[in-house]
Amino acid sequence: MLTRIQAQFDHVAETYFDGFDYDLAERELGYLMALDLDLDMCSASLRLTKTVVEATINDKGACHIIKMLIVANASLQT
Repeated sequence: MLTRIQAQFDHVAETYFDGFDYDLAERELGYLMALDLDLDMCSASLRLTKTVVEATINDKGACHIIKMLIVANASLQT
């Protein structure tokens, strides 16, 4: 009796759920984890850029180079 019921459930599952994504929740979790990793990498890159720019600005020798680049860029735009 149980074998026949199991066979009918298998038949219904094959008929109506063929191509159904059983792992939908797992794929969505994977997408969210990938997005989280991308945001972490972007945040780390921005923090590193901020640190490098601050260090460069605080360096007196580099400050003159930055000012020269700003003046040169302004003169090219006019």
